[in-house]
Amino acid sequence: MPRKRMIDPEFWSDEEIGSWSIAARLFYIGLWNFADDEGRLRAHSKLLKAQIFPYDDEIDIEKLKSEVSEKVLWYVVNGQEYGFIKNFLKHQKIDRPKPSQLP
Repeated sequence: MPRKRMIDPEFWSDEEIGSWSIAARLFYIGLWNFADDEGRLRAHSKLLKAQIFPYDDEIDIEKLKSEVSEKVLWYVVNGQEYGFIKNFLKHQKIDRPKPSQLP
């Protein structure tokens, strides 16, 4: 389920993020909305495309996943694709966190 998340003002001046394409920056922000309270999310490419870029046919999610891979750990468990946003809890203050249901 999507969540409201805060984007730290330092996001905009982060040199690593600044070296990414505009689409990768928007993708990374979108990942935060679909991550659970521990920073984990389902990461099947078609799902991410439907959630973050539903109106953009030309978006290459695999390319974007590669571009943001320094800040997101992509992994597979039992054939299912997942992502973990590194340093998620450093940047998010969760009032009533729910334990992750994802591996």
